[in-house]
Amino acid sequence: MGKTDNRDSGLLPLEQALERVLLDLRPLDVEIVDLLSSSGRFLAVPQVAGRELPPFTNSAMDGYAVFSADVQGAKPETPVELPVVAKIAAGDTPKEPLRAGQAIRIFTGAPLPENADAVVIQENTTASGNSVGIMSPAVVGENVRLAGEDVRVGDEVLGVGSRISPGEIALLAALGRSQVRVFRQPVVAIVPTGDEVLEIDEPPRPGCIANSNSYMLGAQAVRCGARVNLCPPAPDEIDGLAAALSRAAASADLVITTGGVSVGDYDCVKQVLSDAGSVDFWKVAIKPGKPLAYGRLGGVPLIGLPGNPVSSFVTFELFARAAIMRLAGLGGGDRPDTWFRDNQGGVCWFHRRFRARLDGSIRRDRQRRLFARAALAFRDGEWWVMPAAKQGSGQLTSMVGQDSLIDIRAGDGTLGLGDEVSVLGLD
Repeated sequence: MGKTDNRDSGLLPLEQALERVLLDLRPLDVEIVDLLSSSGRFLAVPQVAGRELPPFTNSAMDGYAVFSADVQGAKPETPVELPVVAKIAAGDTPKEPLRAGQAIRIFTGAPLPENADAVVIQENTTASGNSVGIMSPAVVGENVRLAGEDVRVGDEVLGVGSRISPGEIALLAALGRSQVRVFRQPVVAIVPTGDEVLEIDEPPRPGCIANSNSYMLGAQAVRCGARVNLCPPAPDEIDGLAAALSRAAASADLVITTGGVSVGDYDCVKQVLSDAGSVDFWKVAIKPGKPLAYGRLGGVPLIGLPGNPVSSFVTFELFARAAIMRLAGLGGGDRPDTWFRDNQGGVCWFHRRFRARLDGSIRRDRQRRLFARAALAFRDGEWWVMPAAKQGSGQLTSMVGQDSLIDIRAGDGTLGLGDEVSVLGLD
């Protein structure tokens, strides 16, 4: 028999709830994957360079390799004429060094010949037969990429917990890494609850609704790096729900339920979690989404989201997204407190946060922190954010075409047109 933590009989502040989730979780085990398959994953070991980048000094432009001292007086009206003694393309090896008073035709990426210290771009030259007129002076290092100027042998180029994006893949490929060690992708089991929930291909029945939440949450989970198991709807009674959650937890790294976490007679998730595991917190001071449970079921973390679709969507973005990314390896290591805090000691967010001007009006909630669905637009040199016309927690259309959440602290009054607000970008 588990036990319930009753310290949070009231509403828990958002940052405290998120901090509890993150401190409770650690990255999963490590696996080796092909480089391209690592896109979106998190590194499990630091990446230390075993070669220099660039691997050799080369030309950054098409033009002519020269001694900069030979062309100091070059002007369009009085070009410096130099004999062209060779040509070097990318992939070639220079056959002889450059000598004073000479030029060598060179192309982007080609190795710089010995003794050359600059490249004059071809737009500043006039070629004629076996000679070239240099029409502008050059300084040492101009249009030259030095060996190792980007990465030197022994540099740690990526740390544990770094997320692998196209830029990181390019760097790893350049360093010759065809495979990388990454944290395993979390398997997330999504369990809808409620006797009224039908599978989406079932015929409609009076008093029943289609299981849209599972597909919405599944899409959200996939977007932040999870593998998803969509489980059948679980009933609104203790034994049946307990059995369904036990089956889900048996093959998952995280269980997410939707519905059944409020205070009604048929809201059983909290009770099952308390009986079979532990409840860390229940109820958070946000709108939409006050009823939200976090705990463990047989050692597997479980997040109980509200059943209203908008509430489920918003609380996923604020909590489940962070949990999935932490299990997937974000931050790495054993001390999440060193990476999920911002410079002021507050909890970092897992979305890009910025300021925008309100293109409409929103009434604050007196008791809870409000997260309003909204759409962003950039005009007149500023970001503007328009709240969705419908903000009810059961209105599916209020999520269509919306790409952000407006974060509004609890209080009195109304925010109006042009007021500056804090925004979380969802894309």
